Amino acid sequence: MTDKLKNYVYKLARGGVAEALLAMWTGQTVAQIIQLTFIPFITRLYSPVEYGEFSLFALGASLGAVLCSLRYELALVVEEDDTKAKNLFALILTLSTVTAIILCAALFWLGEPICSFFSDRVTILTLVQLVMAMWMQSLLIAISYWLLRFRAFALEGKSRVLLASLVGLGQVGFSFVAWDNNGLISGYLAGNCITLVILSLFVFHNYRLPISRLRFSSMKDVAVRYKKFPQFSTWDVVANKGALLLPLTVLTHSYGATVGGFFALARNVYNIPLSVVSEPASRVFFVQAKEMFTTEQSMSQLSRKWILPLIVGGCFILGAIALVGPHVFGLIFGGDWQEAGKYLWALLPITMARFAVVPIMPILNVVERQDINLGWQIGLVVIVFIGFSGLSRLYSPFVTIIATGVAVAMWYAGLALWLCSGTFPKGLVKNSE
Repeated sequence: MTDKLKNYVYKLARGGVAEALLAMWTGQTVAQIIQLTFIPFITRLYSPVEYGEFSLFALGASLGAVLCSLRYELALVVEEDDTKAKNLFALILTLSTVTAIILCAALFWLGEPICSFFSDRVTILTLVQLVMAMWMQSLLIAISYWLLRFRAFALEGKSRVLLASLVGLGQVGFSFVAWDNNGLISGYLAGNCITLVILSLFVFHNYRLPISRLRFSSMKDVAVRYKKFPQFSTWDVVANKGALLLPLTVLTHSYGATVGGFFALARNVYNIPLSVVSEPASRVFFVQAKEMFTTEQSMSQLSRKWILPLIVGGCFILGAIALVGPHVFGLIFGGDWQEAGKYLWALLPITMARFAVVPIMPILNVVERQDINLGWQIGLVVIVFIGFSGLSRLYSPFVTIIATGVAVAMWYAGLALWLCSGTFPKGLVKNSE
């Protein structure tokens, strides 16, 4: 056993991973509790139509943030040299800013045709706000991964608490001065902007990034070194975000914006346990998998170690929400939203699959097999597109969601079985060299 492996086992014995998970879970849990606290106010201040439209906006911003940074933030954790990591951060900042400027310039000439293509409720202001949200989201994600590089799990969790608080306060406050769904969008932008300013000042002060020492040639070198991230990881995340955006878009188009709002609220309720458990587990797993991969430990063994507790936890947590939720939605969110509780049952299969499998998927990034991840994500988009687009023409929204959800869950299960199989490490490690 190497010294590095001994040190890692020693850290595990002392609860290093457990402490990291606890720190991130605490931050995520508090952030989601805050978000859940604001939702009953938001659903009483905004209609299902407005909520559904904002959900489309938020998903679009999340998708655009990936295109801004090209997923180079993943390399911040992988890269061991501090100077190269700082150049990576500068590269992300440059890419995001240039992309935002180009998009704003394009709106100057193409804004009107784009607005008319979507709907009468989409304005040039909405598109400019979308670009701003994309830019801020890309930088917040980069800072988050920079903190993970230094194992600042607690600080990363606190940043989420700050963001959830500011966005919630903004959306409630702007409901009294803005029109339609612009209150939701304006509050979202204000919360992201203030969080970005505060977090940037703190990180640049405590984790100094000497911008004066950075060179374009060095940024180019790290961009080429980690070109697999934009080549494959970017598009697999775009596919993943697309798989989340497609159902809401199709349901809104086929059944109306009210159904889209109901679907969005039910999915956002499920996003609370996904954010509290699954997402922080994924980030800690990413760091642990990287360390174990450098010591040539079994990736499949690590996957099996993680996925069983996730399956058991998902059955209890998500099952409880699906059982109780339909009976209390009207009481919690207002009488207009009682119907949304029924969508919890329809969304259970796909949410359960995401809860258990997504945390172990970073292995494909650790071994730099983003091409496999991309192929799988493209398959996911195809299943979602065929399911929702085809079934929505023939059946009710519940049948469409359940049938497509079962197919998606089977697709996730197939990936999990392969990642946990004994043949996984040998095939991928050999190809990644």
